[in-house]
Amino acid sequence: MDRCGYGSSRACTSPSYPAASRRKQASHGLAMAASTGFILAAAGIAAANEAIFAPAATGRPLWKDFNWRIVPATAIATLALAGLESLSEPLGKGLAVLALLTVLMIPVGNAPSPIENVSKMLGLK
Repeated sequence: MDRCGYGSSRACTSPSYPAASRRKQASHGLAMAASTGFILAAAGIAAANEAIFAPAATGRPLWKDFNWRIVPATAIATLALAGLESLSEPLGKGLAVLALLTVLMIPVGNAPSPIENVSKMLGLK
């Protein structure tokens, strides 16, 4: 194999060839778990809901009552589901998707659910 991860018949022209760097990262165990993206999306939605959407829907100042426990909870959930995914990939990814759906529909923290806040902001409720 050459420096880009191909056999001698194919070579890349640049050391920053994206497919080669991804292949190299995956071979060294640096690839991101599939559940990580879903957990980060759920945490981003929960944080935005706490800091921006809930205060905007109720007329309170933004970022005043932000629940900072979301940050370490995200780190713990990401590591736990990545470890679980190494044992059973469908289970880890499925739990991460369920966490994302839960954050969208059920109130998490000190604010109503994002769906409730969006409906208030649009005047539907």
